[in-house]
Amino acid sequence: MSADIMQINAKWLFDFIVPLIGVLILFSLWYKIFRYEDEEMSISEIMVNMIKMTAYGFLAVYIYLKVLYSSATQLDVLTFFTFILASLEATHCFINSIGTYLVNLIRLWRD
Repeated sequence: MSADIMQINAKWLFDFIVPLIGVLILFSLWYKIFRYEDEEMSISEIMVNMIKMTAYGFLAVYIYLKVLYSSATQLDVLTFFTFILASLEATHCFINSIGTYLVNLIRLWRD
């Protein structure tokens, strides 16, 4: 049954997707710092985003470490796209929770 599942080269995960997530975080924070609109977020929204960030982050890190330590050269498509979606959602929740505080601190320091 597993032979019927489409496979993707694991190098995409390590050489392209992981650095892209880092660039996405830096670009998002940079954009929020230099945008001159203040965002109002309630504490409940920030807490929900932090919980989601933790859950999706653990899932993404688990998949990453599992692939890294198993020395797999091929990944099934489901694992690959689960990692991408978990990473993007954890990044989005990071930007909306902790990133908001970082941006406000950097704005205070910059002014």
